[in-house]
Amino acid sequence: MNSRGILTSLLRSAARGAGTRLGRSGLAELCRNALAELSPGRAGLSDAQLTRVVTRLPNVRTATVSSAQEKLRIDLGFDDGSELLMALVPGTIAFAPGGAKELCFSVEPASAAHDGRARDVVAAIAGEIARALWRPALAGAPHADHAAFVSTENEQLVVDLRNVPDVRWALQQGLRAAIIEAIKPRALEARGGHLALPLSVHLR
Repeated sequence: MNSRGILTSLLRSAARGAGTRLGRSGLAELCRNALAELSPGRAGLSDAQLTRVVTRLPNVRTATVSSAQEKLRIDLGFDDGSELLMALVPGTIAFAPGGAKELCFSVEPASAAHDGRARDVVAAIAGEIARALWRPALAGAPHADHAAFVSTENEQLVVDLRNVPDVRWALQQGLRAAIIEAIKPRALEARGGHLALPLSVHLR
């Protein structure tokens, strides 16, 4: 489907969405922005971006995130002198229409999956992934002090992007929700100094 078709379908989705309060110009602007983001067919996050977001976690003194060989290698130093060295391996992506938007990460060493600090790292990275995927839909989201909830399942860390505060806010609004439902990552690819997000578009 070409960009014109995507735009038309998103507008129709927005019109069907209950509670849409954006005017015609606002709808068009969000769609234009979404299509501009989609045009290369992929989004991504550099190691520098990921390092910055992890550095902002409470009590983190130093942080390095590096993407290579399908892993995110994370080296954290904390104010109390402790360290956390681990790697995240992107795994299953489960996006359901109108439902879960889950990302799964294996953790090395596996014992780190039970470390609350590792869950904080995944929550912070999940927020950045959500913003890279759906930046136009999340524009203007109110500031939130809390992050997404991350669960531990079978020695893996799982996060539903619907729990990212920006996403939760956007899902309450017709067009923004339609954009989130339409755009999904096909994979998370950690290589060459960045986390690449090849995208696909699904329209209802």
